[in-house]
Amino acid sequence: MRPTSVMNRTAIALIALAGAASNVIAQNEQPAAQPEPVRTLFAFEHGSCEDMLKSPKDAALLAALKLVPVRVTEIMNTPGLGPDKDEVPEGIVELVTQALTGPARMAVIQQGFDERSRMPKIGFVLSYGAADEQAAKAMMTRVENVRRFADRGNQMNPQASKRFEGMNAVVTPPGTVLWGPRKAADGWRFEVMFGNVPDPDGAFWGALPGDKSAAARAIIDMPAITPVAEMFGGMASSMIPNGEEVLQGLRDYGIMGPEAMSVEMVWSHSAEGAVSTTTVRRAGKYADKIGLVKQTVSEADLSVIPADAFFASVSKVDPQGTWGRLRTMAAQANPGGEGPNLDFVIGEINKQLGIDFEKDVIASLGHTASVALSDTTGGNSLFSGVGFIEVKDPERMGAALRKAADAANRFIQEEQKNEPAPGTVRIESWASAGIEGVKFLSVRSPGLPVPIEPTLAMVDRWLIVGLSPQSCMSAAAHAAAKKPGLASNAAFAEHAKGVVGSATGVTFLNSAETMRDGYPVLQMLGSALTNFARSPEPSGGRQVAQVVPNLAELRSGTRPIVYVTRWNGDDLVITSNADGSMLANAAGLLGTGDLGSILFGAFVGGAVGHESGEKQGYSRGHWEGSQEGKHEHMQIEGEEPEMMEPAEAPEAPEAPEASEAPEAPEAPEAKAPAGNPA
Repeated sequence: MRPTSVMNRTAIALIALAGAASNVIAQNEQPAAQPEPVRTLFAFEHGSCEDMLKSPKDAALLAALKLVPVRVTEIMNTPGLGPDKDEVPEGIVELVTQALTGPARMAVIQQGFDERSRMPKIGFVLSYGAADEQAAKAMMTRVENVRRFADRGNQMNPQASKRFEGMNAVVTPPGTVLWGPRKAADGWRFEVMFGNVPDPDGAFWGALPGDKSAAARAIIDMPAITPVAEMFGGMASSMIPNGEEVLQGLRDYGIMGPEAMSVEMVWSHSAEGAVSTTTVRRAGKYADKIGLVKQTVSEADLSVIPADAFFASVSKVDPQGTWGRLRTMAAQANPGGEGPNLDFVIGEINKQLGIDFEKDVIASLGHTASVALSDTTGGNSLFSGVGFIEVKDPERMGAALRKAADAANRFIQEEQKNEPAPGTVRIESWASAGIEGVKFLSVRSPGLPVPIEPTLAMVDRWLIVGLSPQSCMSAAAHAAAKKPGLASNAAFAEHAKGVVGSATGVTFLNSAETMRDGYPVLQMLGSALTNFARSPEPSGGRQVAQVVPNLAELRSGTRPIVYVTRWNGDDLVITSNADGSMLANAAGLLGTGDLGSILFGAFVGGAVGHESGEKQGYSRGHWEGSQEGKHEHMQIEGEEPEMMEPAEAPEAPEAPEASEAPEAPEAPEAKAPAGNPA
């Protein structure tokens, strides 16, 4: 072999090796395929009870709440009161208490789609904060007690997690479930994880708005949810009529899509009290579709509400747009037009009342709607509540209302000719001597003791509606006299500054005024909690202070509750300010329009009705049993029957000695006396 040939082959080999090496180097220098980012679909976080109840007025409430699990444990361990040991898992009370009152956070996340199944890689994390490692492990012990109690056949067969020491794992068809204590980046926690969770301390927690000092915060990210919703929605749309139209409607309304809306909420304490901010991102893009208006509250909108209002809510609305959307939805729901539809209903209304409902009523409505409770209109009661509806064409609206009233009266008269009654119902027009030029319409019932007279009146550009003639008449007198309105209310002026010209809606509740009506109900609820938390034995040593402070202390310095809705570009922002005391806010809310009395009365009435029903059921069962003449004790449905000894049967004669003859067939088994379980 010639030297030249050897040299050529050597050169070729070196070139090949160099090419291979450069190819390997090039491959190594190329970045590895990056995993898809983790997106937060939904998440929330809240602090402990101490974070929620920071006001000194709530100190006794916080102390009593902490003693509730102690009292529940006492009851459960008392023979005759609590369940048997094998009926409930050990530590269940402490587990539920920690889960409800301790800090917690939860998130649903997604990291792309699985390459083989093309299903979304969804993950779920539920995380409870623990004081230390011992507390986290104690929670694990209690959870395991509950799991073993529920899974007595040991069908779950959990295994020790290979990923997180101290956790258990169970593989299910949808994915792996992990639970147990874990030392997180911010301390010890007890966590439950399911599905695709690459990092439970991941950056997806950073999607939560605000900062960790907030008492509570949450986010719903519809653009992040959209890929999952589109996939499952597409599958569902093929199975339901007009499925694609439904999906398109969700896109049009900003519920789905890359530019869909998202909701963020932050609730916290400040020097001014309890504050919250709810932001609906990109709502402005869909304002026309969902009926959000950008007109703002004016001085005139506030002036129609009496200055001494306890509660008032003013909102900007779009009645014509809302009616148009309702028409569209009705047409989509009945595309064939078969059977009664909205057009048919409107036609019947127009025919019976002699009006054009859309032109005379809907087209005449303005863009402001308000409700209020005030001393001027009768005090803090639902019957003093008055509604104010703006009207663009008062003459046309008034004429339509009068026509409708006349038609209704004619219909009632025709009906009563056939069936005479001791009284009647009719709509009457009347005037008040003190309010010149204002006509009222009231639904009256002469001859019948009906306790309400719904009444309405037109004053300038306002349609005023009340449940009583007095409330409507007082509101009409205020509006006609153009007296100072809500803007001159000192509490409103101080805590709702700047709403005129900037807010599309404002709600005001003067808790310091309404709590005098809500305080009795709050006081009774507080006494119930206080008595429950105390030791039943005089020597128990667990004395609890009254949960609810006296009215003067609770009322002192109480801030009103104010909600304001504004636009910030395309974002709709709803802010609230309230007193820092949960008890003060609760008393104010319970006192609004006798709400507390109504709720408490319904609760007591329901309880009495339930007890009466039980007694009636027992009596009926006892009677039915006695009619049979066979039962000495009657079982109430749902109650475990009491075991009773069988009555003694007469002695049977001795059987003859057995013989070698074939055995006779067995006699039928004797039945136990009726009414005694065998």
